[in-house]
Amino acid sequence: MTKHLAQKSISYLSASVYQMSRKRPLAVLLLRIVFTIYLCITVLITLTQMSSEYLRESNQVSNELASTEAIFADSLTTAAWTFDTASITANLSGILKIPAVVGIKIDDMDRPPDWTEPFPIRLGITSDNGPSFSVEAFQHWSDRKNYIKLIGHTFQLRKNNLLLGTVTFYSSHKVIFDAVKYSFLSIFSVRHY
Repeated sequence: MTKHLAQKSISYLSASVYQMSRKRPLAVLLLRIVFTIYLCITVLITLTQMSSEYLRESNQVSNELASTEAIFADSLTTAAWTFDTASITANLSGILKIPAVVGIKIDDMDRPPDWTEPFPIRLGITSDNGPSFSVEAFQHWSDRKNYIKLIGHTFQLRKNNLLLGTVTFYSSHKVIFDAVKYSFLSIFSVRHY
């Protein structure tokens, strides 16, 4: 009985393969299978590389924000200690020119007597170092777009054990996505001569 059932299934299988081969040649079927496997492997490798590139760029942005702190913290501390408005303004302008920094927030700082800008300090930039606007407005705008979430790096300005201010440098996931996009576009646009 089992032998008879096995013969019947083999003959049915061979009949279905025969019918399929009449409709589509075996070469086309194999080509489709190989191409599908190749496409799946290519997509998997590309997604793996993109996620790896995203993590690398994210770490690089975090390192740039920490480096910005290391470069400007002493100068900002001295300017806040002496209420040097020109120095504070020059430092903030220089910080906003760093490509990874899209905003600055300074809290817990005494207002310099000759400071004419809104206080506490909230600065942000649009693309290409465009006009300034408040970090809160940027956060409200970016909350509606998931890929533009802000990445903050916060530190304190201290002198003689006194808190002079709390500074937050902001970057965004858009900076990271742009870097990943650029690296992938540069891979695809490379011409071999």
